[in-house]
Amino acid sequence: MESTRNKKGFTLVELLIVVIIIAVLAAIAIQHFTNTSQRSREAALRAELKNLRNVVEVFKADMGCYPASFDAFTAVNPPATCISVGGSSTTLPSVPWRGPYISNVGPNPVDGVQPGYTYTNAAGGSLPLGTVTADAGSALDGTDYSHW
Repeated sequence: MESTRNKKGFTLVELLIVVIIIAVLAAIAIQHFTNTSQRSREAALRAELKNLRNVVEVFKADMGCYPASFDAFTAVNPPATCISVGGSSTTLPSVPWRGPYISNVGPNPVDGVQPGYTYTNAAGGSLPLGTVTADAGSALDGTDYSHW
């Protein structure tokens, strides 16, 4: 005797195959997105370094010398001294003060350390005068933050 009943629904094997396919796709997607927040913090660090380096160059173009410290970036009134191109401390030239050049030097976006940056204000070191670098740490691509 033949059954005239219609099959409705899915078999257990079909459901298991669908669940396995979803699990494999999820594993691929999760692995791709695990470092997203770290990559965004590193992108913010690169942008902040570029901004700080631009501030140094604008200060130098306006004043004819390098800022003596991070405080000169945010100073409302002109600082008393700056660093000459030769690397010596000198009094700030009597040109109109155009500061502050930046509202504040925020924390390093990757590790949250304040300020989290190093400013080279002496000549003759391993880095040129006026260089802004990030404090030590390694990026996802293996490069050192201080080399960016």
